[in-house]
Amino acid sequence: MLPPSSIGKGKCISSRGSLGQGKHTLAERKGKAPSGIGVNSKYYQQMIDAIASIGPGNYKGPGFYALRGYLLAKNVEEVKNFVDSYRVTWKETGCTIMADGWNRCRRTLINFLVYCPRGIVFLKSDDAPDASKTADMLYKLLREVVLVVGPENVVQIVTDNSANYVAARKLLEQEFYTLRVCLDTAEN
Repeated sequence: MLPPSSIGKGKCISSRGSLGQGKHTLAERKGKAPSGIGVNSKYYQQMIDAIASIGPGNYKGPGFYALRGYLLAKNVEEVKNFVDSYRVTWKETGCTIMADGWNRCRRTLINFLVYCPRGIVFLKSDDAPDASKTADMLYKLLREVVLVVGPENVVQIVTDNSANYVAARKLLEQEFYTLRVCLDTAEN
């Protein structure tokens, strides 16, 4: 499983040797492998090396149904186990929930991350409608995350300082009186 940060646009590279004879493929000209892995990612060459080490004709990739079926379920389980391994630290030291909202293509996305001394875990992303800009909707989204993490484990919540987040903060503090909600004053 490749980390999400490895996915994205990359610089073009040319393939050499038996695979491309020095010619650029369409994927390379666009700066991406067909899977969306940036060709300047360190994982791109690792992927090519792993495939090439098997030898020509000796490996048949998984089909559509395997990828969307049991292999996807297996990856989901691995990610769940990874997040669960952090829950132990959340209970021992407490944690910080960070909410980062941003707009892209007229859609509001809110990413929820959990920080603890062991590291940061991406918990979820919410493709929030315009209603998410209201304090009540933000409160509901943040409350759901607090309940998933465990209110007893959450030391603080960090959000931006817009009026809707300030109002959502007050609602959270009324329900979860042990929480501290911090406002990030950095400009976007």
